[in-house]
Amino acid sequence: MTDLKEWIDNRGIKGEEYLGDLCKKNHGYLDTGKSVRCKPTNRPNGRCVCCRKENGDKSYKKNSEVVKARSVIWKKNNPEKASKSRTIWKRKKRRRDGCELRENITLWTAIKNAGAPSEFEKTLARITKNRTYDAKKNQRIKYRTNLEFNLYVKLKRGMQKAKDRGLPYEKIDIKDIINKIYLYNQCCAYCDTRLNLLIANQDNSLEMDHIVSFSNGGSHTFNNLMPSCKKCNHSKKANKLEDWYKQQTFFKKEVLEKIKQ
Repeated sequence: MTDLKEWIDNRGIKGEEYLGDLCKKNHGYLDTGKSVRCKPTNRPNGRCVCCRKENGDKSYKKNSEVVKARSVIWKKNNPEKASKSRTIWKRKKRRRDGCELRENITLWTAIKNAGAPSEFEKTLARITKNRTYDAKKNQRIKYRTNLEFNLYVKLKRGMQKAKDRGLPYEKIDIKDIINKIYLYNQCCAYCDTRLNLLIANQDNSLEMDHIVSFSNGGSHTFNNLMPSCKKCNHSKKANKLEDWYKQQTFFKKEVLEKIKQ
């Protein structure tokens, strides 16, 4: 159970998977109290990813020889698909290990053996330029699609601002921030509006508000951060929390006490 918990926490949410109701075996993701589920098909909730892996591992241990035999038969019947699948797996492994792609190595070897003709030099320069451009483009895509990376960038900016102003700061664990967001049910801590976790420049976009602002000597620490919508964060600005919150139409005394805790 511990290994499975560690596996799903490190793996994260992929593709069309989503956080759904906790499964019967209590396979929780981080400390959200929810399970990572596959895309629903013919039932209201998708299948729990941890349960699927657990059952798959058990089935493989019981019938490992049968599974291997089926795999060999499938490869013989589908040689093109098997070759393509193997190539994709090798590519992913090389990227994960930090190795260059085989196509690039082949090209560089050809350049070396051919005495580096001018056309090859131009092609190599173009590949290098495109690789640099793609890296930046991939980071922008990752910022818009990956919640953990999105929060990492926001927290890093806040820490740098506090450092430049000579204010207290600390390195904050992304998982703790995600837990705080889910503690407020993915809603703004102030107005209870449902937050859009990844899309920016909207009234309900997720922003991390400093309860005591930098202008008032606030710190960049976990206890001073609160998930809020863009509208509330920009409305509050450098005002003191209690003075600003009591002027709002959505003011609730119990919410203010919860935030102060």
